[in-house]
Amino acid sequence: MIELPLWLAIAAKVLFAASVVVGATAVAEKSGPLIAGLIIAMPLSIGPTYVLLALAATPQFVAASAVGSIGANIAVALFATIYILLARRLPMPAALTLALAAWFGVSWLVQRWDPAPITTLVFSTLALVVASLLTRRAVAGRALLAGAKRWYDLPLRALFVGMFAGLLVTISHAIGPDWTGFLAGFPLVLTTTVVLMHPRVGPAATAAALAIAVQGILLYPCALFLIYLYGQTWGIWWSFLAALLVIVGWAGLVYAWRSSRGVGRA
Repeated sequence: MIELPLWLAIAAKVLFAASVVVGATAVAEKSGPLIAGLIIAMPLSIGPTYVLLALAATPQFVAASAVGSIGANIAVALFATIYILLARRLPMPAALTLALAAWFGVSWLVQRWDPAPITTLVFSTLALVVASLLTRRAVAGRALLAGAKRWYDLPLRALFVGMFAGLLVTISHAIGPDWTGFLAGFPLVLTTTVVLMHPRVGPAATAAALAIAVQGILLYPCALFLIYLYGQTWGIWWSFLAALLVIVGWAGLVYAWRSSRGVGRA
């Protein structure tokens, strides 16, 4: 196994998180919430986290962490629902703070509950389905009209992404392996997307993109369950590939369905 220095793990997570959020925002302003939401739904934060974890830990540890990440989707569903429903009612910092508080609260409860992996899979999938139903009205035709741009606007927010990502990685090392899976499933891209997009394109368009993202991550629990089930028998990298195919395949179906209905485009 390769023992990666902490600074390299932080730098990698900073790079991936910052690039996906900045890239999604740039694409969103031209292509609309459908494309932006599906980009946000891609595993460009949790994916690199698991790659780094696989390089530094045993397959058994990675598989056990996947169970934690499955449970984190229950909290992610609540996080997204709260922000989407409050985005136009409260200032962004207030809506985001409440959503993050809900994520941490539900994460703590799930950790205390410690259900069996199959039970975690069922409840996390149901949570995402309910979140998708509760936020479906936010998707309807929201054009993304960017506000005034300053040369330092995106770099400044990308710097926030980096600081936030570095803090998360540092905390994950401090609190031990029990929370590794949950921290890997922390809604980092969703959080930084809100911080980046909300001031530029407005609450309605940002909520629309996140509502699409919720639909795009609907099969995340199933994908992570493949890592838990087969990471030690297929090999961790093959289980990663299978999980990625599930996520990308589902995103393609969401895109085809939404495009045929003319929903969520600019």
